[in-house]
Amino acid sequence: MSWLEVFGIALALSVDAFVCSIISGKRRLTAQARLMTAITVAFAFGLFQFLMPVIGFFAGVVIQKYFAAYDHWVAFILLAGVGLNMLKEAFTGEEEEGEHMCACKNDQAHPKQKLIQIGFFTLLAMAVGTSIDALAVGVSYGLLQGTIFTAAAIIGVVCAICSFNGFFLGQALTRFSRMDPILNVAGALVLIGIGCKILIEHQAFAGLI
Repeated sequence: MSWLEVFGIALALSVDAFVCSIISGKRRLTAQARLMTAITVAFAFGLFQFLMPVIGFFAGVVIQKYFAAYDHWVAFILLAGVGLNMLKEAFTGEEEEGEHMCACKNDQAHPKQKLIQIGFFTLLAMAVGTSIDALAVGVSYGLLQGTIFTAAAIIGVVCAICSFNGFFLGQALTRFSRMDPILNVAGALVLIGIGCKILIEHQAFAGLI
């Protein structure tokens, strides 16, 4: 497999993470919290996009035999769970802790504001949910190549860069504050949609139709 093909695979695997990063960036932050959160989001998505191919490469047959029948459901449950929680917050008017403190005009960090403005479990759910497809890449790569680490590193770095930029694209959307409820609902539906897309791609309903 050529490096150009690996890069193409990396971009394809990064699409869902890029979209999730945009959604993660849709919150008002101070300059310092913005940078730290962007780095954290990029690191999380990049890390799991690196780890999943490696796990697939070494676990190979075991993954295919015992996990392939359920991996897409795991991804769907994780992403749909985050999406449903976002819908709940959108309709109840709840805000994440510290978010309301980020609208200050002088853009200076509030003493009580955390530097990383995203929940650990929310980020973990999105990172794992969007990277499960990379397991199959590791399995198939193991049949063709003798090593996975360089390819996995490329996939992880590309995903991290895409996620970093996606987060700042989400930050640009915070300028449209009047559209917050609509954008929050849209983000939740997109997450649920990504989960459904994964189910369709894995033919989860093939036996029901």
